[in-house]
Amino acid sequence: MSNAFRNKGLVLFTGLVLLLVTLLSPVGAFAQSQSSDSNESSVFPDVEVGTTAYEAISFGEEKGFINGFTDGTFRPSQDVTRAEAAKMLANTLNLPTPEEASSDFEDVSEKWYVPYVTALEKEEIVDGFEDNTYRPYSYMKRSEMAKMITEAFMLKADEEYDQFKDVADDRWFKEYVDALLENGVTTGVAEDRYMPDETVTRSEMALFLYRAYELFNYDVELVVENGELVVDDEAFAVTSEFASLVEEQDENVLEGAEIQFYAPRGEIKTIDHITLNADGTEDAPLTFDGQDQKLTSDFYVNGNYTTVENLNVEGTLFLNPGEDGDVTLNSVEANQVLVLSGGENSIHLNNVASDQLIVDSEQDNPVRVKSDGDTTITTTGVASKANLDRTAGSFGEINVASEEVEFTGDFTENTVNIFGKSSIKVAQDSIVGQVNAGADVSLNGDGDINNVRVQGVNTNVEVNNQSVKTIEVSADSVDTNVTVSENSTVGTLISESNTNVTGEIENQVDQAEDFDAKDFEVAILSDHDLIRVAGVDANAADQILWQFANGTVTAVDPAGDTDDHLYLRDVSEGVEKVYYEFDGEWKVVVAEYADNGLLDNINGVSLIDFLVEDAEEFATNELELAIFSDHDLIRVAGVDANAADQILWQFANGTVTAVDPAGDTDDHLYLRDVSEGVEKVYYEFDGEWKVVVAEYADNGLLASINGVDVIDFLVEDVDAFEGQELNVTELDDYYRVAGVDSNSADQILWQLADGTVVEQQPAGENDDHLYLNKEQSSGDEVNVYYDFAGEWKVITAIYDDNGDLAEVNGITLDIDAEEFVASELDVTLLPDHELISVDGVDSNNADQILWQFSDGSMTAVDPAGEKDDRLYLREESQGVEKVYYNFGGEWKVVVAEYADNGQLSTVNGVTVVDYLVEDAEEFAADELEVTELDDFFRVAGVESNDADQILWQNANGTVTPVDPAGSSDDHLYLNKEQSNNDEVNVYYEFAGEWKVVTAVYDDNGQLSTVNGTNIQ
Repeated sequence: MSNAFRNKGLVLFTGLVLLLVTLLSPVGAFAQSQSSDSNESSVFPDVEVGTTAYEAISFGEEKGFINGFTDGTFRPSQDVTRAEAAKMLANTLNLPTPEEASSDFEDVSEKWYVPYVTALEKEEIVDGFEDNTYRPYSYMKRSEMAKMITEAFMLKADEEYDQFKDVADDRWFKEYVDALLENGVTTGVAEDRYMPDETVTRSEMALFLYRAYELFNYDVELVVENGELVVDDEAFAVTSEFASLVEEQDENVLEGAEIQFYAPRGEIKTIDHITLNADGTEDAPLTFDGQDQKLTSDFYVNGNYTTVENLNVEGTLFLNPGEDGDVTLNSVEANQVLVLSGGENSIHLNNVASDQLIVDSEQDNPVRVKSDGDTTITTTGVASKANLDRTAGSFGEINVASEEVEFTGDFTENTVNIFGKSSIKVAQDSIVGQVNAGADVSLNGDGDINNVRVQGVNTNVEVNNQSVKTIEVSADSVDTNVTVSENSTVGTLISESNTNVTGEIENQVDQAEDFDAKDFEVAILSDHDLIRVAGVDANAADQILWQFANGTVTAVDPAGDTDDHLYLRDVSEGVEKVYYEFDGEWKVVVAEYADNGLLDNINGVSLIDFLVEDAEEFATNELELAIFSDHDLIRVAGVDANAADQILWQFANGTVTAVDPAGDTDDHLYLRDVSEGVEKVYYEFDGEWKVVVAEYADNGLLASINGVDVIDFLVEDVDAFEGQELNVTELDDYYRVAGVDSNSADQILWQLADGTVVEQQPAGENDDHLYLNKEQSSGDEVNVYYDFAGEWKVITAIYDDNGDLAEVNGITLDIDAEEFVASELDVTLLPDHELISVDGVDSNNADQILWQFSDGSMTAVDPAGEKDDRLYLREESQGVEKVYYNFGGEWKVVVAEYADNGQLSTVNGVTVVDYLVEDAEEFAADELEVTELDDFFRVAGVESNDADQILWQNANGTVTPVDPAGSSDDHLYLNKEQSNNDEVNVYYEFAGEWKVVTAVYDDNGQLSTVNGTNIQ
């Protein structure tokens, strides 16, 4: 890609920031642009701008190579584990990381890092340790990092170096450090020190990867030979993802094309952008066929007479064919299309889908952009001279901030928003539906504009040789000037504020007043097409103008008629206004329609308020309800629909429907069993109105009528079953309640926690018990009503905050269990790190075992004997878990408490480390020699290689085993910084004896003392 084009793109993006904020934001309000703070800020709050690793971390986060923690931090000074390093490296190399991957390493299984370690393993980048482990939780050493990056990027050194005194010729990592040094990936910790045994921080790892990545980031002319890309005689394999780049049929259009790509290990992994530079001719255009490929990069088209088709660009598609250029897009998807140049027959969009189309050229002549086929643009922004030509498809919402824009075709469904002083021209036989003028605008052309709405202060609207049906001036548009030339036509001007008018306007409405609602008498007509509004004498009006929801205005003939009422349409959309002029004064009737198209309110007063006054509720004792088996309707006796003079049904959305009160053999009222919100049914008897209010719960079922719960209508004088009559037994999915013969019930009603009622069939079956759901929503109370020979009884089931059944009719379902004595338990940390073995609990001899999880749910565990009869607790979980054991009718419990990091912390109140380490002695302080390093304190005198076992107990009580395998550096390393007031114990076992190093950190998180000796 040429630097000139590339830089221009960057400059354009920078210059368009404020434009895009304005042009591509939701419109309707014309707010002025506000300047923003241009100071650069870090994506991570703990990564300081300007530090050495800042650029690397920001670049890696942007590319998706690295990410932070759930709290939004990156923790740059924290040491990187071998698992984290594997993820960073695999992402940088863009290696496939399938979730179902499995590793050959013994200690890599069923963890988040498995796909990344496996990907590196497959590429032979890592080979682990001699014991066939990867040690994912160990911290990455600088020597190990050197090998991983060298193998990953296939780096090599052409000569040997002796710069680092601590990298001897006979050390295994010598060749890898030399490779990093020669390629500029590392400069060492000091001029003559590499520090191979020091750990690597997360910021250092990001920096090493960034430097290595830059080595294989190519910005070159695209040369294709035998299906490969060639750079300086070096061939790069092209994966199927980018196969369309090297197809033979694209050879001509790819001539002189440029590409920036990343190709470690000789294979193209990512593409940053592609630029087409070749020119076709009008008779022989060039075509690039993407063959439905998806590119995550940007795509640039510089060439004239070029067609791009069958391509999905997830970045930005730049079109810059020159001021006389021509580009066609066929069946193309792009996140954003940016038009930088083009001629009078320029940019053709055929079946194009994009969220944003931006036209921003620096040329004097306008760019023509033509929409055809199924083209779908969400938002179009115009910042320079342009001609938008629509044959088919849609430009979406159009935002203009330029001097001159021409519209050709039908834009009736489009809204054009004016953000900067502009000239709008509508071509002959063309139409624009809505123009919102937030700045000065000149309207020119031989076509039509339906509506112009002015929403700006001191706004000038000039109509020159243009036909505009309606101009509206909003109430907050102060000092608006409307100028109409002799050759122009403006049908109606509706002004809600001060407006200066020059020229002729056919109809002008100035600050119309609302009719008072009390003047209206509204009647719904039987044919339901019209709403009659008495109180507005249409025959007496001097002039009537009907303004529809799309802003267009139609004059209505006020000539006398035998019926002089106003008629509103019963079905429409949005807001319609009817303006009436009496003796030079204007008044307005505003009709607002609901989403379903029915008339909702008139002049802000809901329709029902016009139709029904002083409606009284039916008395609750007059109502008698019945739930039907088909559950579609609720029958309300006590309301004789046949006797009503008029019935109006008001739905939850406020719309009203007249119901025919004609007699029927069944004269009850029927309410819908399923609806939403509140519905009202108004009944008129001898001129008096009464109302039945039906309220529906969130699940759509009828909850109450006239404020009384539905269940109260259905069940009266309910007695609870006595506790001793019930026998509750736990099953897998339910609790069975014996003592309630459901087959013998005359009727069963199940009332859920939200108040809704469901009828259950009492027909007999082989099993006549009642079954309660084992889990409900948290804190629910469910009532089950039973009718036996006309008497009602109820079972009340209460569920706890976890959704588990807690009590039935006041009887608590709990377990009276005693804890195992801690001294009876022997807890062992297993090497696979997934289970903790608890000896002293013989699971084979238990009569019953119940496992209660931290969310309160409980599962029965099979106590059938196995070779190993111990209890096993999970090493990682959350909260508190309880395991109940029943021996001979007595219950005991093992309580496992897990720390915030998910690791087992205590068992029956005793910390795990107390089980694992007994009578540990402190190392004598004079045996220890503590040396301060950059990120750690090294503790000499503790040889970790000689330990039989090492356990690291963190401040939260969790314990992690550390591999005591030998290394050239056998000292203990303590973290230099921990959380405030932490105490960390490191236990060492030598020949069966335990010793401990206790590290205490002060209020600032700095290491303060080691085994009681102050080191600060």
